[in-house]
Amino acid sequence: MYTDHKAIPTKFRRAILEETLEKRVSKVPLSLCNEIIDRILEEEAENATLKNYQIEYIKGSKRDKISAVGRQETLVWLDRILDYGENKDPSVVIAVSQAGRLINGYLNCEWIHPEPKDKLVVKSAQKISAY
Repeated sequence: MYTDHKAIPTKFRRAILEETLEKRVSKVPLSLCNEIIDRILEEEAENATLKNYQIEYIKGSKRDKISAVGRQETLVWLDRILDYGENKDPSVVIAVSQAGRLINGYLNCEWIHPEPKDKLVVKSAQKISAY
């Protein structure tokens, strides 16, 4: 990727210094610098996918899918679908997905929020009797 320390942009230099706790980027081996930069770029690409929302809805006889970028645009589309809060029709069904995972749903004029797949469930401990 980078073959010279001088070619590394400031944005990456700061991250390299924070991770390695060095005072100068030139003291960090180029292979490690490139590894850190690759990791940063992967995280940025993954975060970019989280900006994409998919809205699927059924309203009357109309069934449609809408792709939205960002939370604000998604909320605007939902307002339009629900007639700006005036919807009283219980047959309207909406599913909102983010990066392929269902995050919200609208059913019977109520919003539902599914539990995350990785939710931790704490089970109550049984009382331990003293001897």
